[in-house]
Amino acid sequence: MATTHTVHAHAAPQGFIRRYVFSLDHKVIGLQYYFLALSAVFVGMFLSLLMRIHLIWPNAQLPLIGAIKPETYLALLPCTAPSWFFSC
Repeated sequence: MATTHTVHAHAAPQGFIRRYVFSLDHKVIGLQYYFLALSAVFVGMFLSLLMRIHLIWPNAQLPLIGAIKPETYLALLPCTAPSWFFSC
């Protein structure tokens, strides 16, 4: 008795969103975590740099940001730590 075995092969996902955002492939998920951590590191570094600039030059006028007010400094403080913590 001869049996035929058919293989149900699916086509590779087409399009950027379907392939990289909604992927179930472990290699793509690893890349997603890597780039998420890398972007969180850069955001944390930027916020940390703003805080250090404010400590060194409290009245400095920064391009696109302006002067960092004490309220802004206090708002940056709790934002910096989670970005560093969750990126590691």
